[in-house]
Amino acid sequence: MKTVAERVKKLEALKESKPFELRRDLDKALKDKSPTVRGLAVEIIGERKIDEMLANVLLMLKDSDSEVRTLAVESIGKLANANFPVDTLANYLNDKSELVRVSVAEILGEIGNVSVLDDLKTALNDKSPLVRRYVAEAIGSIGQQKSAEILQKYLSNEDDESAKVGFYVGLYKLNKKDFLENLINLLESEDYRLRCASANSLSILNLSSSEISQVVSALNQALSKEKTVAARSSIESTLTYLQS
Repeated sequence: MKTVAERVKKLEALKESKPFELRRDLDKALKDKSPTVRGLAVEIIGERKIDEMLANVLLMLKDSDSEVRTLAVESIGKLANANFPVDTLANYLNDKSELVRVSVAEILGEIGNVSVLDDLKTALNDKSPLVRRYVAEAIGSIGQQKSAEILQKYLSNEDDESAKVGFYVGLYKLNKKDFLENLINLLESEDYRLRCASANSLSILNLSSSEISQVVSALNQALSKEKTVAARSSIESTLTYLQS
């Protein structure tokens, strides 16, 4: 049998083949004993948007390897259409892997189907602050105004600053514009990770012209004082995006 590296190389070489030519090899690769090979196969299906293999990718949500499951969620996000069974994906908000749960929340927010709101609201109780952050963002992205009350209720009991970032973003998306100030204030946090999170989050909001001016001013001020490479990179990236 070929080595993992050889099997990966073969898949990479086939990447640009026509979808119907790829399917047999991808189907075989999804059953490979190596999670590296299975993960690459899942990625290719998503990248090439091979819609006919969506059912195959859904099966990979049960894979024993958490990275493969995460890649499956990301590929589903690229393949999902109006008829996609979002409830199936929402079930994995209970996955044992934190990263899988984060990815599920993120993709559900992008899909925007209101039928998963109850699942997302339940996930606001997740033990992971990172998951709660992305769940709150997803709820905001779905855009049901009645959800703002739920987010504000959970925010009042949230004691993790990194999780609060997602609540601020979600509430802003639900037209609670005052929460923009909360995100801007985090640029002054003593924790560089929160400064990064703030800068990154400011790049995903649909800001008005006046808000862009306000945010750019705050980012420039933060940049003038920033000493860490990570936060400087986040701030500069957001500035470039907002000023483009």
